[in-house]
Amino acid sequence: MPRRSTPTKELRETGLSTEEVRLVRARSPYFWLRPVLLAAGLLAIGGVVLLLAAYRFGRTDAGDERGETRVGAPGERVLTGHGFDFTQTSGGTPVFRIRAAESQQDRDGTSYLTTVDLDVFREDGRTYRITSESARFHEGSRDARLEGNVVLSGWDQLELEARALELRHQGQVLTSSGAVEFRYPPDLVGRASQLQVDRRTDMITLSGGVHLHSVEGAERPMRLDCQRLVYQRAGGILRAVGDVSLTSDRHSLAAHHVTIFLAEDGRSLEALRARWNVVGKAAVADDLGGDTEIEYRGQFLDVQPDDADPGSRRVKLDGEGETVTLAVTDLTGLRRVFSGLYLVGHARGDRLVQIEGVGEPVVLRELLALKEPFPLRQLCAERITARFLPDGAVSRVQLENRVELNDRGVSLAGGESASLNAEDGTFRIQGPQVLLSSRRGEVTAEQFVWTRETDVIRARSGVRAVLAERSVRALRGTPLAQGEGPVQVEADEAYWTTTPPSFTFEGHVRAWRGESLLLADQLRGDEREQTLAAAGGVRTVWVPAAGTPSREPIEVSAERVSYHEEGSLLIYDEKVEMRQGQRTLNCRQLAIELSAGGSAERMVCQDDVRMADPENGNRVQGGERAVYTLADDLVEIFGDEVELFDGDNRLRGRYVRCDLRAGTVSISSRPAEGVGATSP
Repeated sequence: MPRRSTPTKELRETGLSTEEVRLVRARSPYFWLRPVLLAAGLLAIGGVVLLLAAYRFGRTDAGDERGETRVGAPGERVLTGHGFDFTQTSGGTPVFRIRAAESQQDRDGTSYLTTVDLDVFREDGRTYRITSESARFHEGSRDARLEGNVVLSGWDQLELEARALELRHQGQVLTSSGAVEFRYPPDLVGRASQLQVDRRTDMITLSGGVHLHSVEGAERPMRLDCQRLVYQRAGGILRAVGDVSLTSDRHSLAAHHVTIFLAEDGRSLEALRARWNVVGKAAVADDLGGDTEIEYRGQFLDVQPDDADPGSRRVKLDGEGETVTLAVTDLTGLRRVFSGLYLVGHARGDRLVQIEGVGEPVVLRELLALKEPFPLRQLCAERITARFLPDGAVSRVQLENRVELNDRGVSLAGGESASLNAEDGTFRIQGPQVLLSSRRGEVTAEQFVWTRETDVIRARSGVRAVLAERSVRALRGTPLAQGEGPVQVEADEAYWTTTPPSFTFEGHVRAWRGESLLLADQLRGDEREQTLAAAGGVRTVWVPAAGTPSREPIEVSAERVSYHEEGSLLIYDEKVEMRQGQRTLNCRQLAIELSAGGSAERMVCQDDVRMADPENGNRVQGGERAVYTLADDLVEIFGDEVELFDGDNRLRGRYVRCDLRAGTVSISSRPAEGVGATSP
């Protein structure tokens, strides 16, 4: 038995070198998708989809059938008889046997036969039969021409009809003269312009427009159209060439050239290749009773058995320098579109296990398949691997090199690796430096985790942010409202929420804008409510607004600070200390009243008020509240038992007035007239 060809041998026959063959094979050991295994599904129609048309027939380069002549009347009759029987042998093995009811023979040795029966013997021991109304047979050349209701039968239930068939080269070549029609029980029919069977090359060719389809009412409708169909029996190779269109039930495949490698049974698929302008569609039933729709497009499709996993197949869709695409739409209308230089995958049975895209870049787009497609999310990387659940849904996506995510106005870019858990929507991306961009600003960090369920993006390690104006609004009641340029933040971690829009920075937080500074362990802002809160060793520094008498920076520290735009009030709580130059003011709570422009107008300090002014040699303690009016450069302290220490002097009263501009301090039993009306 001739040795069967292999996919590797087939590649070498294309003219590729051994190294090129190795590289081609190295690019396809990956995995892909059940609908792309379209050929497997089509062969499942009963093993006839492509096999039928190819297993038997071939193409010839014979001339136009209009140039053929029918068997004419015999020349000078030298012999007439009833019955004719001739067997052609080769090396003692019969090749064909021709019989007839009547015969006439002329002087050239040509026999003119009627009611003809021709048996052709195959090397596998099987025989197929051809019958016709008449024939012309030449004993010298052993060529024969059969005409009139020519019927071929006995080849795996196949029946073929032709206007005329010719047997040439001592029975080695069988050629049709004109169109042929064939049937394959129970429900397949077909036709072609020409047929050629060549025993010398063991090839069968149908050409000139090949059409194969199921009859109306067939259990699994199918259709095959191409310009030429070639079957190489010895290698189990089937080739469809020229405008190939293959449909079966709800599956379709179109390409310029399709090659199928058949298993030893001659019916089941071992491997498949489709080349040039490959386009396919499929509708696959899912576990929920609906359909998963698949569409794919590329320049080269390759299907191979996976030797490491019996029963599995490896599939590659290659663009050969152009972009290939694969779109999967599930029952809910969610559509995932893969695109890249080539896609490779793995399928077990009819179930998709994994798909991998390679290129620069590979893109995975998610959208809703509405009348106008609605984009949801886009992933990009040099390599994307998607794994699937038994019901066909995506379970996990891995991304490598130059990773980028775009989702609802938020972009994450610059990652070396990333993963998407499709079941809970968690996306993780790793740096060393990943950039988050949105209308609210930019954040860089080594790692981001986006939990879709809670809509929170967590940044870790080396966090640095530049906040846009809409985010700065939540900070305009803080010292960061002063100064020029964007607000910048550094922290160990950050949380970025899109709905509602908010942010949180944690761990060694440092925020600044120009000369204004805020330090804390935690900083939280709600952009919709326009609130801000900082906690843990809070420290702020800012320069008073232009026009105030003293432009010396003011530093305030506390355990907590909060701001709400509605009241335009900034409040510091617990262990509050305000420092300006060498002067300090301490209390439990400090409230800063803000102007319409966000600058501080007045500071009110309450509970256990203490002030120290080493430069002027005085200090105050025992106050219940203090008011610092920046426009007047005036500090007023109120309380039942306020004590003023001025050098060695100790004075008591209920009101202390410190004029910072004049450098004077006074104490009295009560405020001057009118002071109580404007002071808290």
